Amino acid sequence: MKNSWSVLVAVIFSAVVLSQLAIARPPVGVVGPGGEVIVFYKDGRDVVVRNCGGNYTVVNRLPDCVTVGKENRVPADQFKLSLRGMFYVADADKLKPLTKEEIAKFKTSVPGYDKIVEARKQALDAKLARIKKFIEMYGGDEKSQADVKDTEKLLASARQELVTAKAGASAIDKVNKLIDDVVDKISSSKFTFVSSSKSSDTAMYTLLKNQYDGSREECGTDEILNGTLPGKGTPEGGKAGTAAKLYNIIITPAMAATITDAQRIKDCSLRKDSSKTTSKGVKWNLVARKRDVSTGKYYEVWKDSKSGKVWGDKLDSDYTHHDAIELNMSGKVIKEKACITEEAKRASARIGDKSFGLPTIKEYEDAESNGIREVLPNMRYSWFWSASLSPYGSDGARGFDGDDGNSFDFGIRAGHSSVRCVGR
Repeated sequence: MKNSWSVLVAVIFSAVVLSQLAIARPPVGVVGPGGEVIVFYKDGRDVVVRNCGGNYTVVNRLPDCVTVGKENRVPADQFKLSLRGMFYVADADKLKPLTKEEIAKFKTSVPGYDKIVEARKQALDAKLARIKKFIEMYGGDEKSQADVKDTEKLLASARQELVTAKAGASAIDKVNKLIDDVVDKISSSKFTFVSSSKSSDTAMYTLLKNQYDGSREECGTDEILNGTLPGKGTPEGGKAGTAAKLYNIIITPAMAATITDAQRIKDCSLRKDSSKTTSKGVKWNLVARKRDVSTGKYYEVWKDSKSGKVWGDKLDSDYTHHDAIELNMSGKVIKEKACITEEAKRASARIGDKSFGLPTIKEYEDAESNGIREVLPNMRYSWFWSASLSPYGSDGARGFDGDDGNSFDFGIRAGHSSVRCVGR
């Protein structure tokens, strides 16, 4: 992974160079494990993702790619967001036109953090002005003089931090422009280029396979099991679907029977890789897989047979801990915030019969002991918030590292990180 992004960018820019010699710009392809080829190209406002399957001796024209399953059309803006996320985790030291220093600043920056620091600086400026006004009117006692020194010290630190934060924001702007340029230059219906490397495009292959591969069908959704969307189904699921069609005529949705996990799992059981037993000896089952029209992504929900917990996919946006959940002074959950949003519903395949919430650090640790990272998509290269506060102070919260499975303390709840919700 460490060199995958720089190689990926080289692949894309090689395609762009080739495009200058051709009448039309070529799409780009990546080769995954077993020789599976996935190509993607821009068509109007969409990026089209096509799984060509495997066992090819050569793929250098679009007709060479016999589509496996369905193509997927992804809004170009959404595709750019996904690429932007890869920038934060991949090794881009050779990426141009950014310098190594700019890349370092980009990777250690959080979008919008410069605005957070600026707000803190302004608050300190106002506090210092109030203290000085007090001294001017009433004279300076020992406490007010100490307050001046402490505030000036904090202000100097904030000003220095603001310089660094603004440099990071500048690097973020450059990366955003570069991604816009890259995606805008992937075009045409001609296909004249595919990466021949089996390992160099790991990051892009993982992104395409986990999030945008239309060759793997939807399953376990309310629409399929209610008979409103075509699906392979199972004998039991088929009966449920047929009955649901009759129910829809005479019974309101609120009166319809709740779809069980077992029905969802049974419907998904006909799909490849719908059941996995981890190295921990724990079986996980695919509960639902659903495509969202607005993002073009497929979201997966899996059930841990040992804990009985149902885990949703990663949310598309990062959140501060304050925006993810509301806690009281004792750290007790008062209100779920991130896990009741529209994007949280997408990430949980719109399963409405469960209560999804931000996992506690213990739920993450239990899931790790059951092999969660071997099963769930979009775990790697992300830090996830938990609902648990840091033992060292209420300004911090516990988090889970999707890369190595460790739990840790975030320094500040105002920082941004990933969110994944668990159904209980």
